[in-house]
Amino acid sequence: MKKLFALLLFGIGIQVSLYAQPSFQLDSGTGTYVNSEQFCVTINTQDFTDILVMKYSITWDPEAVTFLTVEDFNLPGLDESSFDLATIQDGFIVLDWEEPGGLGTTLDDGAGLFDICFETGDNCGSSSTIQINEASVFITRPNASTRNIGVDFPNMTRAEVNVAGVPVTLSAAEIIPCPEEFFCLPVTADFFERVSGFQYTMEWDTSIVSFVSIEPNLDFPNMGPSLFGPNEAAAGFLTVAWFNSDPNGATVDPGTKMYDICFRVQGVSNEVTPIRFTNAITPIEVITAAEGASPCAELNDGR
Repeated sequence: MKKLFALLLFGIGIQVSLYAQPSFQLDSGTGTYVNSEQFCVTINTQDFTDILVMKYSITWDPEAVTFLTVEDFNLPGLDESSFDLATIQDGFIVLDWEEPGGLGTTLDDGAGLFDICFETGDNCGSSSTIQINEASVFITRPNASTRNIGVDFPNMTRAEVNVAGVPVTLSAAEIIPCPEEFFCLPVTADFFERVSGFQYTMEWDTSIVSFVSIEPNLDFPNMGPSLFGPNEAAAGFLTVAWFNSDPNGATVDPGTKMYDICFRVQGVSNEVTPIRFTNAITPIEVITAAEGASPCAELNDGR
């Protein structure tokens, strides 16, 4: 009797191993990437045995990474049409695949099913978890009819993606002057490391303040009056274009002033105008020696 019971347990063990739940691993994509860097996450699998139907969603943070494509398909009948891409702006796609022969497909442990590719954004210091939404999983085998066999949750892994670096930060101050008062608004730099150039347009409301002058900080590398374009100042625009020819760029201490932009308040009170960094005439661009024309950058408006 004991031998029969042992044989029964052995047989059950074999059946369980043959029909183990599959699992999916996305940790091949885990890493730290610079901004605007493209990378792909391979969806690997374990215990992918006689799988007939497979449905699930893959999620990410769209503020940190942007979906590019799915590729390198490794299942019969699997291609881009197997994915619903209508929701990529919301940070997820839905896979809906069925083995075309009706017999199910088996893959070796560690095999890749497909790659999903992304590009990091320009929000330095941001992060995203790329993962399969376990609640969305629906998987069947031919011998399981339409029953959802699910996944082996403990063996599921995610991709943890970090966007490296700290953004080059340019900031205009906030000042509350009195009516008809002359004042100057400092524009400062933080995390200004190996910067090769920047350009933008500053914009303000001419019914509240009128432009008077620019006072560059001559101790700032390569800063001078010729870098500013005041031709449209009467309309509320000032263009700025600064470049450094040193191949290593320029680095300054945090909070270093680049220049003052000076105004006179019109004869009104309780009125506030933002002093904005805009693309209005000269488009915003920051260039660093390390990352070229797509570094992380943050421009903070003043008023």
